Amino acid sequence: MAHVWLAHGSEWSATPLKGDAFSLGTHGPEPFAGGSGPPVLLRSQGPDGESWLVVTSADSDIRLNGTRLLLGIYKLGDRDEIGLPGMAPMYFSTEQLACVAPFPGSDRVIHCPRCKLPIDAGTPAVRCPACKVYHHQNPSADLPCWTHAGKCSCCPQPTALDAGYGWMPAD
Repeated sequence: MAHVWLAHGSEWSATPLKGDAFSLGTHGPEPFAGGSGPPVLLRSQGPDGESWLVVTSADSDIRLNGTRLLLGIYKLGDRDEIGLPGMAPMYFSTEQLACVAPFPGSDRVIHCPRCKLPIDAGTPAVRCPACKVYHHQNPSADLPCWTHAGKCSCCPQPTALDAGYGWMPAD
């Protein structure tokens, strides 16, 4: 799930974007309920929740990665800096945390890259946040494949379920 990093003194916190439209202001992203548009709007584009736009008026002084947003619309990318006048910068991120969830199934057989067994729909699994490959994570069935080793079997992503985010803004 995409999120926005906000500074609170010298500490950073990630605010998840749970929804499809948010206004940006002094308190960070807040759900947008419609009506007359806010000065800055974050809008989700697509069902995955990873593709987002910044929408504002063309005469605003919003800055993306230090450059003024001239046309009033910009497709955000991971780690983009959003600058609002008179505020500390905030950062957009699409980084996801690893979590155990029922495997949604597929139109073809998906094999766990660690144990090589098929992953059945509805069984506990983890989708690697980095490479997007599914692994079993069902300790009761003796298939703790995601947490079996310190890194994903396909990429360098750490497999601790409490690892937290790998990136946060620097001071």
